[in-house]
Amino acid sequence: MDSLKLLTKDCYKLLVKNNLLESLVKAEIINSIISDKQFDLNEAQRKQIKQVIIDNERIQSKEDYNNWLKARNVTEEKVLEDMSKPLKLDQYCLNKYSHMAESRFLKNKNTLDQVTYSLIRVNDMYLAQELYLRISENPLLFSDLSSQYSQGHERSSKGIIGPISFSKGHPGLMDILRRSQVGEVNQPFRLDNIWVVTRLEALHKAKLDENTKKHLCKEIFQEWLKKSIKEKIEELHKNLTH
Repeated sequence: MDSLKLLTKDCYKLLVKNNLLESLVKAEIINSIISDKQFDLNEAQRKQIKQVIIDNERIQSKEDYNNWLKARNVTEEKVLEDMSKPLKLDQYCLNKYSHMAESRFLKNKNTLDQVTYSLIRVNDMYLAQELYLRISENPLLFSDLSSQYSQGHERSSKGIIGPISFSKGHPGLMDILRRSQVGEVNQPFRLDNIWVVTRLEALHKAKLDENTKKHLCKEIFQEWLKKSIKEKIEELHKNLTH
């Protein structure tokens, strides 16, 4: 990150004024990480990224491709560099933090589990009870009744929500679903200022597969990155404001 040493006091003040300092520091930290030669693209990766561009932009010929680059005033190397950053960063995260992924998985497994459920939200307690009784008698009615009566966005999906992580749902609702059996319609209960009828459709237990490991490694990296950005900004502030 030697490039940050080039900042003058005036540049620093301008970046702070326009709320750009944090973005710059973040970009420079990431660039310093992925500039390591071990993350250089091999020929297969270069061809794969180029093909993604061709497919997404519907480029038909080499001439079209060159014109596409020219219109954006960029070189192929610059495009490949920019598009490969997420790939390189993922590889760095896996290399650096894979040994920490399992313990983090075990510690946070409950929040990594996912759930799919049906939901109806209404204002009136008596209506909620009536809907609950109708669904208890005929489970197939849940989707139709949600489309007809529910007041949330689930109305457009016939009541189905998920799969979503337990950590991203309302704590009270997630607690009910954790204690439910698949297919069980729960008694109406009040959630904040609304009455809710739910049914657990599926429980998806988290597994430490490659996708989960990558997700956990990236989480650990983001925590480190946030701390590093803060420390670097404090260092710049100390050096450039005194």
